[in-house]
Amino acid sequence: MRFAGSLAGVAALVIFERFGKSLRTPSRDAMLSHAASPVGAGKGFGLHELLDQIGAVAGPLAVSGLLSVTKNDYRVALGVLVVPGVLAILVLLLLKARVPDSAQYEKDSKPVTPASAAGESTRASLPREFWAYACACGLMLTGVATYGVISYHMMLTGGC
Repeated sequence: MRFAGSLAGVAALVIFERFGKSLRTPSRDAMLSHAASPVGAGKGFGLHELLDQIGAVAGPLAVSGLLSVTKNDYRVALGVLVVPGVLAILVLLLLKARVPDSAQYEKDSKPVTPASAAGESTRASLPREFWAYACACGLMLTGVATYGVISYHMMLTGGC
């Protein structure tokens, strides 16, 4: 049986995907800021946003075009989306081979020593109210269903 065969399965997948995005985005932004430093962070983030928006429009258009041509064969339409993913991984492997030590691009980098070695803590402690607020927001946001979950439920039940 497929995992996404129930509303609970789909909801779990959406929450898992959002959690993964929360881990990827800060890392990506840090890499972008360092990679874009020669031309300026604004230009680098602007180019990233441009390419992101092009992909956000081109991907669904490509899938809908393939669905209309293949008479709603989702295997072909979604299979085509593997191509950009494979290309992205190949680009990353190529870049890793060309630049094995990305720290060489850090102009102002200083060696980081563990705070415990110096006997002092560099981590700022956040107030209890912040953690209570963050936990409450996290719990409330897990109940927010995306359009994908809502539309899946509507198709499964035949409407409202």
